[in-house]
Amino acid sequence: MPIDPAFQKKICGDMEIIHGRPADRLEPELDKLRGEIAEWIEQEEDVLSYAQFPKVALDFFEKRRNAKAGINGCLLDKENKIHPV
Repeated sequence: MPIDPAFQKKICGDMEIIHGRPADRLEPELDKLRGEIAEWIEQEEDVLSYAQFPKVALDFFEKRRNAKAGINGCLLDKENKIHPV
């Protein structure tokens, strides 16, 4: 059932009326995000984690990689790319 335009005007004023799903107006970005974190992706969920929580996800990815490689992140010298053995 359509909404009466006069009633809609009272509610929305001069705001743009969105017809359809607001999400349809978003640009696709998953491929862009995949490219940004290509070195970190181990599973598809990694892209979704990064999309929602970029900083937290990057920290997690680094800690996950360090744990698998046996690297203690506290001892890692990122600037010189050195880790004591």
